[in-house]
Amino acid sequence: HALHTANLLHRDVSFKNIMIQKGGRVRLIDMGSACRLEPGYNSPHSLSTVPLNHAFASADMSAGETRGSPAHEVHAIAKCCFYLLTGRLAHELASNVWRSTLRSAGVDPHVTDRIILPRMQQPPEEFG
Repeated sequence: HALHTANLLHRDVSFKNIMIQKGGRVRLIDMGSACRLEPGYNSPHSLSTVPLNHAFASADMSAGETRGSPAHEVHAIAKCCFYLLTGRLAHELASNVWRSTLRSAGVDPHVTDRIILPRMQQPPEEFG
């Protein structure tokens, strides 16, 4: 949220770029793919046009069809949660088995159906 409030996108959200500090504070690290939210803004400091970790990116970001949005970052966070809860990478499974994979891992149905799966949709939707 702080990045988006500052008008920035991380664009490479993955479990490798999430750091949990003492006390439980969560930080995103490695801003190498970050860019401004405004379309058309180019900077010599934003060299990458696609996220570096396609396992957590949406299909349209991986294909270079979009720079991304806050919804794309929420999508990546949902895929990170899927991985952390199941030990499986969502992109290696058919989407019709995501629910059963989460349930087999003991994830609460409310968390599965109301939080994680809706945010793993293609293309990502904006959530308020």
